[in-house]
Amino acid sequence: MLKNKFGEEGVKSFMENICNLGLAGSVNAIQMLKYIHRYSDKEQRNRAFRQYKRFKNSIKYTTTTLDESGNEIEIECSKYIAHTERNSKRSKIYKSV
Repeated sequence: MLKNKFGEEGVKSFMENICNLGLAGSVNAIQMLKYIHRYSDKEQRNRAFRQYKRFKNSIKYTTTTLDESGNEIEIECSKYIAHTERNSKRSKIYKSV
């Protein structure tokens, strides 16, 4: 909505202003929620954090392994395994669904 009305520079300016990026340098998702809901009431703020937690907990990570016959199969794994493989470049396929 902002991008359609003000363009990409407008969105960038909005995010820099709302998060005080000039001072902070970078912002993670939780800090962003805190900045956005700074003036919201407590119920709205708590609802936003609950939705974010539900989203983070619902992410499924998969990794590709070889079965006994040598075929590549995708299995579900923890985020730690998926991130380790992605960062070490051992896995050919990394996908969070």
